Amino acid sequence: MAAGVTMPRGPGALGALALLALVLIVVKHLAGGDLPLRLDGMKPRYLMNLNPRDPGPQRAQEFARHADTRHIRYDIDPGLGVDAATLNREVRRITPAAGARSRDANPVFAELKGKIRVPLMTIHETADFRVPFRLQQDYRRRAEAAGSGHLLVQRAMRWPAHCSFDGAMRQQAFDDLVAWMERGWCRRATTCSATS
Repeated sequence: MAAGVTMPRGPGALGALALLALVLIVVKHLAGGDLPLRLDGMKPRYLMNLNPRDPGPQRAQEFARHADTRHIRYDIDPGLGVDAATLNREVRRITPAAGARSRDANPVFAELKGKIRVPLMTIHETADFRVPFRLQQDYRRRAEAAGSGHLLVQRAMRWPAHCSFDGAMRQQAFDDLVAWMERGWCRRATTCSATS
């Protein structure tokens, strides 16, 4: 869908398709923007990523406890009948359960502050819809704000999957991390900024 297209509204299938198209554009921005292989990465994960907010089967119940959309800024392409300000003002926000997202209670769900004390290298696929690329962009901003951006090297792999790095890529990253720690040098550094 191209920006600038007016979406039809109303009941029925056409209205539902228009709403779905808007959701997909919002999801594009949540994932990090127009990234390589974005649609290929979204297809297999789309329904799985619609985890229920209310307690449900399997792991959805635990994830639902920690859901927090209070500080998420949603974006949308222009010309689609709703702007980002309206979307952010009117979207329903979700608050985590009491005690959730606590570093003491469950550090897995605690917010990362970007206060890095040792060299850190990350590898991430551009079209990972299990852990979207935008999280790398957000972490870069936090590390820069905390004054530790110089300790963060991020590598992006053009691929539509989650943690599917081959042995050669992992080995190269490990060798480069060791060299960085021992000699203060890291080759092929990539910064995962909002424009990467």
